[in-house]
Amino acid sequence: MAGITSTRLNCLRGDTHTFAFAYIGVVTSATFTIRSPSLANVIVTKTLGAGITQDEDGFQVRLESYDTSGLVPALHCFYYDLEVLTAAGDTTTIFSGPIYIFPDVTYA
Repeated sequence: MAGITSTRLNCLRGDTHTFAFAYIGVVTSATFTIRSPSLANVIVTKTLGAGITQDEDGFQVRLESYDTSGLVPALHCFYYDLEVLTAAGDTTTIFSGPIYIFPDVTYA
């Protein structure tokens, strides 16, 4: 079982961002979720093949501009995690932490 790594992510509202997460292992699925501070609302969900790609170094999670462009132009602090289902059938959260989405200046 892999340990969880806490990492802060930053991005700008309405921009396209790709985040890289180092991981070595065989998985059958991966899910990246961003939730509101209360954890009540899902802001973004990406899955393997639909916003998440995997290569020999780990995962790349791509946020498209439309994923955050609908947010009010203000500083947002949400929470994310990246969870995988291993080939052995274990569900493991491998990364989690805060994600700060900063307001964009051009289209505020």
